[in-house]
Amino acid sequence: MFCTLLNLVLFISGPIVVEAAKVNKKGKTVKVDCGRVRGIYNVTSRAYSFRGIPYASPPVGNLRWRPPFPVNSTNKNCWRGRLNARKFGSPCLKEKPPFTANTTIGNENCLYLNVWTPSLSRILVTRQQSSWLVTMMLSIINYRLNAFGFMSLDMLRVGSHTNTSGYYGFMDMLTGLHWVQNNIRQFGGDPNQVTPFGQSSGGTAIYALLASPLGRGLFHKA
Repeated sequence: MFCTLLNLVLFISGPIVVEAAKVNKKGKTVKVDCGRVRGIYNVTSRAYSFRGIPYASPPVGNLRWRPPFPVNSTNKNCWRGRLNARKFGSPCLKEKPPFTANTTIGNENCLYLNVWTPSLSRILVTRQQSSWLVTMMLSIINYRLNAFGFMSLDMLRVGSHTNTSGYYGFMDMLTGLHWVQNNIRQFGGDPNQVTPFGQSSGGTAIYALLASPLGRGLFHKA
């Protein structure tokens, strides 16, 4: 899993109680560079969620094993009207645990991201009782997996404008981080306080992002 925080981390002490979610179906509409997106407001957690926002065109057909093609007004591949961002997009194609059933889940049309935020206004850091109370905003970015994201072959390198192959999943992450820089202010986030983090293979990806000059300026901590 690969995620980004758009503000600083909220440290919580004591037991965490999970309650059943109460959702305000009216939600909220936010305007990004590709148009309007309508999310959901969770009354229980008092947070907004925007799910299944495409940040790149589906990597299928001529775009399979190619760098991601960003969804933006310049590329003229935006959605029409208002995007209903209430449902998660498909996960990227992968084997279904426990990896012995010879089955897969997800599909190739998977380059979506999700945003959770407690406020659509600019979030400020406040000090209470000699300890920092810091709110956070979270974005989860899907990226291509397995052979679709990391297969390296000379036949895929030939004809590629990057003269490489096998880095498609990392390119997806970088494209997602560019989307964050361009749009996250509209959700109350701070593009100057981006912290990517990951678990398992997503954790390994953080090292790649730190090593790559392509990630310069896209995040500030890791």
